[in-house]
Amino acid sequence: MKERIIVFVGLTFILFSCNSTKKSSDNKENDVVIKKENDMTSKISDTYIVKELNGKKELVVNPTIVFADNAVSGNSGCNRYGGKFTITGNKIKFGALMGTKMYCEDFMHIEKDFLDAMSKADYFKIDGNRLLLFDEANKLLLIGYKS
Repeated sequence: MKERIIVFVGLTFILFSCNSTKKSSDNKENDVVIKKENDMTSKISDTYIVKELNGKKELVVNPTIVFADNAVSGNSGCNRYGGKFTITGNKIKFGALMGTKMYCEDFMHIEKDFLDAMSKADYFKIDGNRLLLFDEANKLLLIGYKS
């Protein structure tokens, strides 16, 4: 009877040890995924001034994009905007962007094009001091330069 108790306690210890190791391993795996995403988020974290939008290089006003702590904000041409974004690898998705509601007759077309580009963005590239946003079809939506 004493030997059975010792075997039972030993097996119980082994089973809980394996389960504990598995959980620890899972957590390390999750840490690596989170770290990779945070690396890309830190890589993009900066302020960019949009100099090219849908192939147009002569913009009357230049929207800005500020990335910080999974939040994006800036000036969309006339109004201030803000919202969340997520990055997985080089894929980027912007959540619903909220903004002020001023009307700027001379700049509203740029604001509309800029917000449309942000909603279509699928992936990004950092090329030196430039941020390039592309849609799913690999069309270049905008180029922003670090300020």
